[in-house]
Amino acid sequence: MVAPTSQAQQQSLQATGQNGIPVFNVRHFGAAGNGKARDTQAIQKTIDVCHAARGGTVYFPAGEYLTGTIVLKSNVTLYLHVSATILGSEQMAD
Repeated sequence: MVAPTSQAQQQSLQATGQNGIPVFNVRHFGAAGNGKARDTQAIQKTIDVCHAARGGTVYFPAGEYLTGTIVLKSNVTLYLHVSATILGSEQMAD
């Protein structure tokens, strides 16, 4: 489970990309990226924090991210490293 993140913690978990656009790494929010652990909550938390920061980029470093349904939000861009894969879970409960 991903713990709630305070505003100060959110700022420390964000980097700045080109043109000053904030970048949020899913690993910093608890995603394992090993293809086995369910990363749904960590991915959603990253998207939510990015959206709350008025948008930016959610970055997936190399790895395999197993996820159930995620809700995308406005002003949020997903960016996958060339060696990153998002895997849809076969479990309906995810």
